[in-house]
Amino acid sequence: MTNATQNVKVSPRHASQYRAWLRAQAGAKSYAPIVVVDGSQTPKRAGRSYYWETPSGAICRHPNAYRRAFGHPIYCASTVRVEVGREWLAAMRIPAEALTVS
Repeated sequence: MTNATQNVKVSPRHASQYRAWLRAQAGAKSYAPIVVVDGSQTPKRAGRSYYWETPSGAICRHPNAYRRAFGHPIYCASTVRVEVGREWLAAMRIPAEALTVS
């Protein structure tokens, strides 16, 4: 980490703007968490959106219709996130501490 980004206090307003900008760069929704990874990776959307599946593991496109036919669809939560590299953040002068929500 460079001296420019060490011990930097970022106001909650600016931190919120940093997070919104990174999500927009990655093309992710506003609720996607941001994960800082090692390397110089630009912001990218990773993971999978929510979906329903049958007990056998097949994806269920219409869970309500499946349920009405006496099936039991299983909800699988979203794993969508934004991954961004620590070196890329340093080059853009964005402190990684600004991306954590407290």
